Amino acid sequence: MKKGEATRQRIVARTANLLNKQGYRSTPVSAIMEVAGLQKGGIYRHFDSRDELTLEAFRYAVARMRDRLTGALEGRKSATDQLLALLDVTGKAPRDQAFGGGCPIMNLAIESDDADPKLRAAAREAMNALIGLFERIIVEGIEQGEFSKQNARTLASSMVASIEGGMMLSNLYKDARYLKAITSDLRQRVRDGLR
Repeated sequence: MKKGEATRQRIVARTANLLNKQGYRSTPVSAIMEVAGLQKGGIYRHFDSRDELTLEAFRYAVARMRDRLTGALEGRKSATDQLLALLDVTGKAPRDQAFGGGCPIMNLAIESDDADPKLRAAAREAMNALIGLFERIIVEGIEQGEFSKQNARTLASSMVASIEGGMMLSNLYKDARYLKAITSDLRQRVRDGLR
């Protein structure tokens, strides 16, 4: 890897952590410069704009989260085991750097709202992928008879919304018990065949 590319990746990784904790749109460039260890010109040597850096940092944060989730699926054969593995990862989110500051998708979705269409589109795309991951597993479980027949998309959306809400409450109150209670409830529902 070339030195310039390594520097760019370092800026993105450090910026991803910062923006997820302090805000994608509201964090000043001076704070980004501080965590990156570069002057403004050093950052803009690697990125055309702050918007470009913000989008790339968000995509990095989402990819890191996705890798945690998909990594947990390895070796899991049944849909039940796969959903339980996803719930294990999300239940540990308050202690995982990939979720430092909460879920990057939810954070960006709330912050971007209608103010920034590009950021909102990126958040929507990432949320669709997250819900889609749960949905694919639920469909597989229904087809294999592990789960009762129902609308897989609705159920996946409900599960993701519950997890996101649990993360938000745990982050807001700095108390992991909220997310733990949500994931515990979801784990029981999965064991009961999502009835």
